Amino acid sequence: MSKSAQNSHYGQFYNPSSRISPRKTAQFNGNASKTSFLESGSSPEHQRSPRDQSESAYEQIVQKLKHQLKRTKYPREFHFYDLSKGNFKCLVPVIHHALTGFSQIVCKHLDAKGFKLSLVSDFTFMEEVFEICTSVFNFKPSISIAEFFGSG
Repeated sequence: MSKSAQNSHYGQFYNPSSRISPRKTAQFNGNASKTSFLESGSSPEHQRSPRDQSESAYEQIVQKLKHQLKRTKYPREFHFYDLSKGNFKCLVPVIHHALTGFSQIVCKHLDAKGFKLSLVSDFTFMEEVFEICTSVFNFKPSISIAEFFGSG
C-alpha cells in the first residue's frame, strides 16, 4: 500500500510531519462550528460569567502584586483583604517603599526633581505621587486623590 493511500483515511489535510491535531483537521474540513469550543477548552454551556471573569482578573492582580512585593523585599505584611474591599489606603506604604525605600537611585532622582516624599502626611505624599505620575512618568491616574482615600 502506498503512503498516500495509507494517509487518506486521516482526512483531507493530514500531513504526518505537521503538528495539526485532529480537531484542527476537522476545522479545516469545514466542521469548525462543531469543534471551536473544544479548542478554547470549554463548552458553550460552561462560559464564565462576568463576575467570574472579574474575580479571576482580581486574583491575577493579587498574584502580580505578591510577586512584586517579594521582588522589592517589602518589609511588612500586606493585608489583601483591605484591597479586596476597595480600600486603596493600604497601598500608601507599598508606594512609599517603592519610591523611597527600594531604590536609592529613584529616591535621589525624585528628590533632585523637587518632590518631597519623606516626613509628610499620607494625603500630601499621595498628592506628590500623583504629580510624579503626571510630570515624570507621563501617566494620568484614572482615579482622583479623593477617590483613592475614599472607602470602597
